[in-house]
Amino acid sequence: RYGRVTPFDSTWRAHFEYPALSPDGRIVAVSVRAEATELWLRRQNGAREKVVAPGNANWRPHWTPNSDSIYFVSISSGDDANNPVIRKLPVDLSADAELVFDGPYGLWEAETTPDRKWLIFRADEDGGDSNIRYRSLQGDTTLRPLVVEAGQSTTIALSPNGRWLAYTSDDGSGVRYNVYVAPFPAMTPRRLVSRGGGIEPRWSRDGRELFFKSSTHMMSVSIGDGASLDVGNPRPLFTLGRFRSARNRQQYDVAADGRFLMIRDPQPDAAPPVVYVQGLFAELRALRR
Repeated sequence: RYGRVTPFDSTWRAHFEYPALSPDGRIVAVSVRAEATELWLRRQNGAREKVVAPGNANWRPHWTPNSDSIYFVSISSGDDANNPVIRKLPVDLSADAELVFDGPYGLWEAETTPDRKWLIFRADEDGGDSNIRYRSLQGDTTLRPLVVEAGQSTTIALSPNGRWLAYTSDDGSGVRYNVYVAPFPAMTPRRLVSRGGGIEPRWSRDGRELFFKSSTHMMSVSIGDGASLDVGNPRPLFTLGRFRSARNRQQYDVAADGRFLMIRDPQPDAAPPVVYVQGLFAELRALRR
């Protein structure tokens, strides 16, 4: 949290996206972009295993509280790239990935409540708006609204105790995103967390802190543990530099000890040397004589 960088696995290089650390800290689920977008598990002993699931893209994982399963977004068919579904997989790979939800709209991220009763998801719906809804994982699976408004609402993050939902919204402006937090599932009153823009909210493991990215820094906001939503003032932790960001899903996770698991893009190639030639036109004119 003070900006010191430590390599996690210097032997593994790829186009990584959307890392998610298991609550027990033993496994990292991360997407790797190659010819297809693959989901991989990197275990504590360094072993790496590719998740076998239908579709040509599997990404944006979310862990169950006891670290035994992951939910993830899967594009179900190469013929219909706009029909992502939600699948679930036991991390011991004892069973195939299970289809959890194939909704009426494209599903682009999902999380479950700590009691595993509810699935919260973000879908791109008719008209181009991104809305947040939820439904029961058993019994009555009627879709229920959480954030349904004009514009884009993305990067959902449910607090570890299941009481608060953080997310980003452009409020229909199409320009600037801000981070909000509201009680789940009532969603009122909602509180503005960021000041002057913010994306990618993530909770600390104890739920007392909410992190997000400004345009330049990783930010921290204290959250009270009382019955009412008590939001502190944002403060910067460290500069983001080459750490990857995205507006669709968080490109980092937070460990129980407060460290951040992040993806750093490679150093860009050095600019080509500039050659300065003095008197060039005079030489060209001389050649024409």
